[in-house]
Amino acid sequence: MPTLEREFVEKFRLLDKDSQRRVFKEIEQELEVSSPSRDEQMSVEAWLGWAQEFGVYVQGKYGDVRPNSTDLLNEAREERLDDLLGGR
Repeated sequence: MPTLEREFVEKFRLLDKDSQRRVFKEIEQELEVSSPSRDEQMSVEAWLGWAQEFGVYVQGKYGDVRPNSTDLLNEAREERLDDLLGGR
């Protein structure tokens, strides 16, 4: 077992049972939404399924974070105007 894994297990054992459960739950959630390794070949359908699951996870955790195209355009215009006027 690599040193980092060994240290992790040792620290995990120092936690009380409630803390261990919370950490374990967090790790399980990370495993559910983690991306596949670069070595694995993935079909388009599998990737699309993963991307949709990840989108649901992000929306559940952070709410609707999709950018509004009008807001992005206005932000770009403001930044360009700041560049032209030498900042404000």
